[in-house]
Amino acid sequence: MRDPETKSCTHQVVKIDGKWHLRNNRYFDDNDRCHDCGIVNAFPNYHHPGCDMERCPVCGGQAIGCECNYDGEVGKVEPEDLEHYIKLGEVRV
Repeated sequence: MRDPETKSCTHQVVKIDGKWHLRNNRYFDDNDRCHDCGIVNAFPNYHHPGCDMERCPVCGGQAIGCECNYDGEVGKVEPEDLEHYIKLGEVRV
C-alpha cells in the first residue's frame, strides 16, 4: 500500500449499506506521511482503503474496525461535482 510517490488515494467515495458516502479526508497522524498507507498528511488527501488511519464517514470510528456495513466498493467523483457532494453529506451515484 505504501508508495513514496503517492500524495493521495484517488477514490473519494465509499459504499456503505448500499449508499455512497464521501470518504473522510480530515484525519491524519502527526507525520509528513501516513505511517500506514504513505499518503501526504494534508487536506484534501484521502487515505488508501484499509489504512488504519481512515475514519468512517458514517460513524466517525476507525474505518477498518467500525460496525458499519461497508460494501467493499470505492469510487471517484468528478472534480466539478465534488462541491455538490460535500454539501449533501452523502453521495448518490
